[in-house]
This record gives sequence, C-alpha cells and structure tokens, in this order.
Amino acid sequence: MQSFTYDDGKQSKYKKLYITIVLLIVIVISLVVVYMMYFVPKGKYADAKTFMLDRKYEQAISIFAELHGYERSKEYLTESKYLLGKQYVANKDFKKGIEVFEEIKGYKDTEQHLENLAFRTVYEGTWEDKYGNLQLIFKGDNVTRVFFPGTPDMIVVNWSISWEDLDLIDANGTKYTFKNNTIHENSADELTAYTKKSDSTDAPEEKLE
Repeated sequence: MQSFTYDDGKQSKYKKLYITIVLLIVIVISLVVVYMMYFVPKGKYADAKTFMLDRKYEQAISIFAELHGYERSKEYLTESKYLLGKQYVANKDFKKGIEVFEEIKGYKDTEQHLENLAFRTVYEGTWEDKYGNLQLIFKGDNVTRVFFPGTPDMIVVNWSISWEDLDLIDANGTKYTFKNNTIHENSADELTAYTKKSDSTDAPEEKLE
C-alpha cells in the first residue's frame, strides 16, 4: 500500500510538471504570435511611412505590399506607386512611369498621365536616315545627333528638346514630327526622314571634332 501511495504522488508531481510545461509553451507561442501579428507589422508600417516621406518609394512599396492591408497600408501602397510614377516622369524615365501608372490605372489622374506619356515614348530610341550618315537618339528631354556614326569622322551633338503640341523642337530650332512610324525632321534647310534603328537610348559622349 505504501508503494502505491508513493507512485501515485510521484505521478501527480509529474502531471503538474507536465501541465506547467504545456502552459509555458502556450504562453511563449502566444507571445510570439502577438509579436509577429502586432509589433512586427507595426514596425514595418512605420518604416514604410518613413521611406515614403523620404521619397524612397520603391522601398516603401516593397514593405506596404508585405503588410497585406494592415491599417492603411493598402492605401499607402497605391499612393507610393503613384508618387513613384511621377518621380520616374520627373527623371525623364517615361517607360517606367507608364509601367507604374498602368498598375494603378484609374487612381487620381493616372489616365491623364498615361495619355500624355503614350506619345512621348514613341520618340524614345535610336533613329537613322536612309543613308546611315546621321542618327537621332531621343531620351527624355534630350536629342543626340550623331553624324557619321561608327567612323573616325563621327561628330556628336546634344540638344535639349521641348514640346510644341505633338511635335518636338530642339534648342537649335529644328522640329521633329512623328508620322507613320517615321520621324520627320523639318529644319530651315531641308526635310529629312528617319526610321527606327533600335530602342536603345544610349548615346555616345559629345564630340564636336
């Protein structure tokens, strides 16, 4: 009888220890869950808003997308994309601006931006006259004229450009008109047509002689 009583007391002791361990595990798991569901998103949310205020929109977008609607993260995600699109446009990277605005089409004035950008991008790239003696390289608000490309006599001149309705005019007064997949250059002296050679906007360094 004494042995039975001893074993019963030992089992009761182990049972209490087991319950205590289980409770501790439950408490630890609960604390981890609370931390992961509340404190981690809260910290990331604050970081993303800081990136947004610092105009580091790509970093902000990456974090807001991970938060899956936490607080106002969905709203801030869309706004960050909108501001990133405008940033690309300001930096003359029209193609990336279009890509971002397409993702949030219908938000604020994105459709107006897309309409304005659609025509700008048709000029982007490298264009060449029918003889291969002159290339025009359009990028952002700049046109590079390359005379005799790829030869020792190559001359490279850069001009800023501005819009006049749907035409471009460089700082030298030359007008460029896009029509039927061809760019027509209308200077005071002649009318020259250029066909697209490539989408590349990489221009050689300016070389006047």
